[in-house]
Amino acid sequence: MRVLLVSRAALVASYRPKLEAIARHPGVELTVVVPPSWREPGRVQRHEPGPTPGYDLVTERVVANGSFHTHWYPGLVRRIRALRPDVVHIEEEPYNFATLHAARAAARGGARVVVFTWQNLDRRLPPPFSAVERATLARTDHLVCGSRDARDVWRARGFGGPITVLPQVGVDPSVWAPAVGPRAARPFTVGYVGRFVTAKGVDTLVRAFAAGCPADARLVLLGDGPQRDELVALARELGVGARVEVTGWLGSDALPASVRDLDALVLPSRTTPRWKEQFGRVLIEAMASGVPVVGSDSGEIPHVIGDAGVVVPEGDVLALGDALGALAADPARRETLARAGRDRVEHEFTQARVADATVAVYRATLAARPRVTIVAHEIHDGGGMEAAMAELVRRASDEFDITVVAAAVDPGLRDSVRWRRVRTPAAPLALRLAVFGALAAPRVRASRADLVHTLGAIVPTPADLATVQYCHARVPADARSAAAEVSRLHRLNAALAHRASVAAERWCYQPSRLRRFAAVSPGVGEEVAAAYPGVPVTVTPNGVDTARFAPDAATRAEVRAELDTDDCDTVALFVGGDWARKGLAPTIVAIGRAGAAGRPVRLWVAGHGDVDRYRRLARDCGVEAQVTFLGFRADRERYFRGADVFVLPTRYETFCIAAFEAATAGLPLVMTPVNDVGALVRDGTGGVLVDREGVSDDALADALADALADYASEPVRRIADGAAARDRAAAYTWDASAASVTAVYRELLAVRR
Repeated sequence: MRVLLVSRAALVASYRPKLEAIARHPGVELTVVVPPSWREPGRVQRHEPGPTPGYDLVTERVVANGSFHTHWYPGLVRRIRALRPDVVHIEEEPYNFATLHAARAAARGGARVVVFTWQNLDRRLPPPFSAVERATLARTDHLVCGSRDARDVWRARGFGGPITVLPQVGVDPSVWAPAVGPRAARPFTVGYVGRFVTAKGVDTLVRAFAAGCPADARLVLLGDGPQRDELVALARELGVGARVEVTGWLGSDALPASVRDLDALVLPSRTTPRWKEQFGRVLIEAMASGVPVVGSDSGEIPHVIGDAGVVVPEGDVLALGDALGALAADPARRETLARAGRDRVEHEFTQARVADATVAVYRATLAARPRVTIVAHEIHDGGGMEAAMAELVRRASDEFDITVVAAAVDPGLRDSVRWRRVRTPAAPLALRLAVFGALAAPRVRASRADLVHTLGAIVPTPADLATVQYCHARVPADARSAAAEVSRLHRLNAALAHRASVAAERWCYQPSRLRRFAAVSPGVGEEVAAAYPGVPVTVTPNGVDTARFAPDAATRAEVRAELDTDDCDTVALFVGGDWARKGLAPTIVAIGRAGAAGRPVRLWVAGHGDVDRYRRLARDCGVEAQVTFLGFRADRERYFRGADVFVLPTRYETFCIAAFEAATAGLPLVMTPVNDVGALVRDGTGGVLVDREGVSDDALADALADALADYASEPVRRIADGAAARDRAAAYTWDASAASVTAVYRELLAVRR
């Protein structure tokens, strides 16, 4: 596991034991990026030299050094490309430029992104930082929060991924250790370590010390800040000036001994509108040193102390004074709290413990479900290819973390995926395709997918897998040209859409932009391999819901009663849109000719189309009463169960889902020999195949009429052919279809692009 950690804190040598502990974990290859120095108000923190056992510490030039929000590392993109880390861990707030820059580079390199944050106030950010935050969170796989309040803030701000509460750094228990041997007799000594600013509540401590501590007690203030003179004056005013010592900042070598010499350490932080205590590192340093701690209830302090110290209301001078007085009077309790504090640190807050928890975050992030982004115009149960993707999502969402980029998603699927909606115009088709591609592309890039799966050539970004339901470059000309009965505007729209689709295929289906085709039938696989060589093809057939479309006598009787159809009537069912291509006109003519031959057949038509035009045709053929237009039916299984024969003399299909649904319902098929129908109709059983290529519509209507009339007069053969088709369709389940696709997912995910 290669990890790249970006951390300004690692400039300081005392931070690095955590890094050593991370690097000691088996299989972890750690690289840490720091700036050469960091400018802070009044000083410059330079890189402290020191050993880096087990990991690499490298410096990267930083732009806008000293600017907390806007600094960034221009060389980080190059370093990520060279290192190819599995995890990039960024110890910066999500709204900082450096965080977004690193997260984008990590996501583009296929790495998981972990971000550490201390932010524990839900503040409204001005532009551009609000946009930076949103973009960062969209690329973040795991958020590490320094406190419970921070966790709650980021949940409220909409982060839906995993969150771990963990301090940025722990303590080294060999450095922060209790004093050895008995203490020398001396007055009770209270200490504070930190900045002298209003939010730290040091004035509250001075007042509480004066009010509650014994007359010989001492207060040691280890630190500095703008309130120094004010605090010294306050101590004099309260009559304790001689017993209050202000040391200034101590070096990291001297501070542990000074803390160890205290009888109690106090962190009296006070919440303000813009700040509350994020953690209180000095508390765990004192606890590790065997020093009892007292803290206010600001921010994370109560959770850090737990039951190993004393917590008082923030700003409450009397409560803090009483707590200090009680500790001064009870050495045994101080000893008990000292032991409890040391135990708590050893169990939760050592560098090793923090490192262990950090590596656990890395492993959990890598073990998370692979991220798959599926791009499709629509995903729902109302169509053919749309239904195929819906069935895939239902079965794949437990194993894969799925983001769907689409104009529409079935409401029943939205809880199991992240939907990135693409709003497109309803028409014309060519414009809708172009708008979808343009708007979907940035959503795909932002999804940070481990694998991108598209339904055809519909988005210009690179993809790993493209399901091909329809190869536009190989569709026969007569199949893509709308019939004369369709308006000239419709034909123009269809022609423009075809040209746009072929252009999109030529762009998207280049070997440099696509890793694999998933063809829905062997025939489509041959077509796409011939049109776009260089991209491997795997056949992943569509499926059918074998339970939903199984024969059912009760439903058959119910539907026939609704449609005023006798049980002895022979009913042919036509299902689909694009009626010109699918051959509804010759089918209606065939119904008329079968009736004229004395073997009447009724026709049910399910799907969208120009009903008025085709009703006029039925009237002209004298079969208006025998043709029923059902419109689009979400419950189409009822009509399969009510029919006797399935008819669809289509010019071109890739994998005709409606044919497999009909076969599952036990209907024989009267169809043209398009892709995959041969899996259902073969060896003279399962149905009748009628040729359409090079055949006039009149001859096609005759062939259809003969096939339908034969089935009307031979019910035994009709039932036998339906049973044969049903047996063959049984292998084409949605479970098998989804399994074939997810097997390709696993294969592609095993090899990084």
